[in-house]
Amino acid sequence: MARPLAICIEESSADADGPRFVRCVALAAGEDGLGLDRQGAITWRQPASPLRLTASDDGALQLRCGAGAPAVVLRRLGRELTIVEGGQPTPLLAGDELLVAERRLRLHVHGPAEAAIPPSALTTPPPALDLGPGIDVRAHPPKPSPLARALGGGGGRTSPWAWVVRLALLLGLGALAWWLLR
Repeated sequence: MARPLAICIEESSADADGPRFVRCVALAAGEDGLGLDRQGAITWRQPASPLRLTASDDGALQLRCGAGAPAVVLRRLGRELTIVEGGQPTPLLAGDELLVAERRLRLHVHGPAEAAIPPSALTTPPPALDLGPGIDVRAHPPKPSPLARALGGGGGRTSPWAWVVRLALLLGLGALAWWLLR
């Protein structure tokens, strides 16, 4: 039996007039729950919704296109797939984008939900990870260590002394191994 699945739907269209993030719960495939209408608006417990976001038996999110469903474009990792009505359920992953009519919806999957709750606007966006002041490594590349430079690393030409240092390290390791094994 499929458990409810907590997700957020991010409206990332340029002309979005509603809330940017909507907290939702996808129910099992047989239940009337989370859906999308022909314009891509989120619906809840409306049997006439042509697009359904449901939880599969293995706990994954899936899209089901019913009769009269508009063509949906699924974007994942730079690839696109057009989903039409009447096909098999399409598995969805966190970060997938759905293009329905003129709306672009990004899915965020959060895991099992405790209860089936109607969609609600998330008034505060999720906190961003604060990493402090940024460093642009293209403008200020890190300098290689002296040992890396001596061994021929560092991105420039290999030093003429690199082979001498490598040979000295190899001989030193060989001498250490001989001393330990005698």
